[in-house]
Amino acid sequence: MQDVKNVYRKEFDAALHEYNAKQTRPERRIGDYFEHVSETEQDMAVEVIIQCGDKKFWEQNNGDKIFMKQVYKQLLLKLQEYLPDFKIANAVAHFDEASPHMHVVGVPVGRGFKPGLSTKVSKRSVFTPQVLSEVLQDKMRADANYYMKAIFQQEVREKKKGKNHDLTVAEYKVAKEEEKIEKLSTDKIGLEADILVLNHRKSTTQKKLDELDGEIESSNIFLKALRQIKQFIQSYLPFAPLTPEFANHVERGGGYRGRKQLSWAVYRTWGAAQFFQGNHHGRTVLVSPPYAVADLKGRSFPCV
Repeated sequence: MQDVKNVYRKEFDAALHEYNAKQTRPERRIGDYFEHVSETEQDMAVEVIIQCGDKKFWEQNNGDKIFMKQVYKQLLLKLQEYLPDFKIANAVAHFDEASPHMHVVGVPVGRGFKPGLSTKVSKRSVFTPQVLSEVLQDKMRADANYYMKAIFQQEVREKKKGKNHDLTVAEYKVAKEEEKIEKLSTDKIGLEADILVLNHRKSTTQKKLDELDGEIESSNIFLKALRQIKQFIQSYLPFAPLTPEFANHVERGGGYRGRKQLSWAVYRTWGAAQFFQGNHHGRTVLVSPPYAVADLKGRSFPCV
């Protein structure tokens, strides 16, 4: 409905303003020409249905319906060329029925009127008997044959009866609501497909999050182990200054007092480091002592 209203405003607002300026009585002025026409029995718009090929033809060429987009596009340009005062509001092609066809809804604009608006909606001014015969029946048919033959190498069969239709307000509203429902149904299917895709992505994302949670938990365990190693090693740091002194003492042939106690402490530190060396949840834990000390028998004990 809005597309037809837009045509009315574009084509009739100037004439409406001119008409209202001449009226001395306010009640004779017209506020909205579209609403004014809708309250009368006058046709508001005209629908032209263009169809190329019958049911039998499209049963044989069902896979080629998509090519009709270009045919209808060219025929629409020709219609505007032949009927410049038939202002097209919208054109919709249907390919989901037995025969593809195009609905063209437009407003016939008549000019040069003296009573009322000088420019007004007028089917009789545009769709004269001559136009119906020469344009819609002859010229448009010849153009349709030309484009169909170029694409399908076949001509359009003779038309049995015209399908041009005048739209009343009620009919136009019904037609637009049907188109709206059809569009909403198509949109619904598209949204349902989008929901399926989003649900799949959500499932995949949740799986990745679960994997990350597992990795974080493993990392926390690994970090806890490293902290335990650090704490364990730090507990033996007080022995570190004694280790070089003890080694020098042994090399000089000094006594053995305290050697066993010191060697045991150093040995435990080294053993703890060796205990945490290995694989932990896929990670290699390696603790390397910075130096070693030897006893009288030549044994070497790493220490931190």
